Parts: sequence; structure tokens; C-alpha cells
Amino acid sequence: MSRIIIDAGNTNYKVFIFKDSDITARHTSSSQIQVIDWLKNQKFKNDACCIYSSVRNDDGKLIEYLKASTSFIEFSHLLKLPILINYKTPETLGKDRLAAACGASTLFNGENVLIIDAGTAIKYDMLIDGKTFLGGNISPGIALRFKALNQFTGKLPLINYTEYLTFDFKNSFFGQNTQEALALGVFMGVKNEVEGIINIASAQYKDLKVVFTGGDTIYLHKLLNFSIFACDDLIAIGLNEILKLNV
Repeated sequence: MSRIIIDAGNTNYKVFIFKDSDITARHTSSSQIQVIDWLKNQKFKNDACCIYSSVRNDDGKLIEYLKASTSFIEFSHLLKLPILINYKTPETLGKDRLAAACGASTLFNGENVLIIDAGTAIKYDMLIDGKTFLGGNISPGIALRFKALNQFTGKLPLINYTEYLTFDFKNSFFGQNTQEALALGVFMGVKNEVEGIINIASAQYKDLKVVFTGGDTIYLHKLLNFSIFACDDLIAIGLNEILKLNV
């Protein structure tokens, strides 16, 4: 049986085809029509199933196609899950956070896991014994911090922070011009935040595992003073496990 995993974000649709626990194909597009065309080219058998996680309101054509072509499930916290949710308002819990926790449960069975998703926001979520979602924190992502400094001040520029990927953050602490001051201010702030939360969680939870995901993980890898475990497909892995439980 082919399992279709679709993570529809604000910008792109991320599509994965799983066979058992292996990703056999993947596709990224900003257009639901392109996703439909790509899926048609995969020539699935009649037993294909799909789980769909979306934050969008303009994906009606794609949902209609999936309902007609697959055993279709729309992701929510009300489905059977591989973890328990210990969260006061599960209905407000971001689908990406919940799916990532399910992915971490799959990768680190029975372990205490801190999940750090570095994207538009930096999300920190705690999984206890690989089975209980405890909750987490949300802070502004790297790009948001630079935009805020530009938009809410009179003279600070919006810099292209991607140019600082090769900067020596471990030995340079103070900028020598405004651009460097902004870059170091944001990046060192993120570094201290991430390391601080890891240290607090490590002191409280035995044998803590830390897994990073999200598009800005590349910057955290540069900033942090230790090697990191990164999994770009953590959300897809979690959605695949959820789909297994619900078909």
C-alpha cells in the first residue's frame, strides 16, 4: 500500500510517498494544480491512502482530487496518535508541532526528546518517554527578528542575513559596523536561547535526546558549540505513523 503524506504550509505543499517506513518519492510545489499533476504521474494503485495536514484555505481542488482518488484522512488531534497529549488546549496545538512530536516518538522510541523546529518561529517541544507530549515554547524565528529590528525602528536596515552563514560566530562577539552588529545581535541571541533551553531540559530530563528540524537548522548548526542531530523529514515521518494507525 502506498501512503501519501501532504504537509500544506503557507508557502509550499510538501508531498511524500511512503512505502512502509521509507520515503520513495517527494515533491515540493507552491501550486495545488502542480501537486495534482505530480500525483497523477505516480500512477497509484486503488489502495493508496493519504493524510493531509494544512494551514491553507485555498486547497479545495487538491482535497477534492485526493478524496476521489485515495482513502483520505485530514489530520487533527482527534485521530489515533502514537503519543498522548498533555496540553491544556490540544485544539490550538499547531499541527506541525504535533506531527513533529509523533515523528520524534518514532525515531526515539521510549526516550525523552526535545524537538527544536527552526522556521518562521522557533518551536521547542518536549516529549516524555517517547509517548507523552508535555508542551513547549514558541519564540520568533531568525528572519522575524531581523524584520522586527527593521520595521519597529527608525534607522536600522533589513540585512541579508544569509550572507553571514560563513561568519566566525565562535570567535567574533561584537560587530564592527551596523550590519555586523545586527547579525551578531540576532544570531548570538538565538544561540544563547537555544543552548539555554537545551541545558534546562537536560538538567530535568534524564538522557535527553535533541532533534532539530526546519529550514533554519543550517544556521543553528553553524552557531551551536556541539554537533546536532537534524531530521528534515520529521513532520512527514510523524504523519506517516499517524496514517498507519488510522487506515
